[in-house]
Amino acid sequence: MRGGGHFPILSAFDVGPFHPDSINGPPWLGVVAGGIFVVGALFLWTGDATIRRPWLGGLFAIAMLLAFAAIGNWIAFGAGTRECGSEMSVGGFADARTAGDLECRVAFGIGALMIDGILVWMLGTGLRAMGMPGRLPGWIEKLGQGLLAVALAPIVLLLAVAITGKRVVDACITFVRTGAWPRRARPANGTAEQPGTPGETDEGSAEDRRWEVTNPVASRQRRDQ
Repeated sequence: MRGGGHFPILSAFDVGPFHPDSINGPPWLGVVAGGIFVVGALFLWTGDATIRRPWLGGLFAIAMLLAFAAIGNWIAFGAGTRECGSEMSVGGFADARTAGDLECRVAFGIGALMIDGILVWMLGTGLRAMGMPGRLPGWIEKLGQGLLAVALAPIVLLLAVAITGKRVVDACITFVRTGAWPRRARPANGTAEQPGTPGETDEGSAEDRRWEVTNPVASRQRRDQ
């Protein structure tokens, strides 16, 4: 893993047979991308040391998050035209295609904002844990939470649209099959309560009691039913 991370780093510095032209972006992108593999290898190499020293594992995690954030932000918000490859698999059928500039930026932008929000939130939490006075740590935490909310908003919206669309489709299928739109379930007795029947309102209940007093035979028949 660590050797694989060396290749883009060597390409960034134009060492030996590796050249910056093989990096689809600026040279620093190769350093950051390769650094992710190097940091991951170091994390595995340290083994139990990260358990005995939690700050070491946290340091590796922050370094990897920073690297992912740098790559995601450059793809989403950097200058130039973007081109990404995407593959969709449905029911065993796979379709590979090339995504355009806008689609590529939106996809990576959501991920970049999520990582940015996590990092900013962690910064605010860390400052608070270090005992920094004032409201600044709280403001930084809220900024991170806001970035996360912005990043998750399109996903939540798509889920809401999907759920609403499914209900609309189900309602249309029910209408085609039965000729009637689906309605809410009726009361347990299977009949809707009519005005003047027991239990509708307090005023209606009083009228029912007066009706039962003046019509004892019909009232007894109703109770028997």
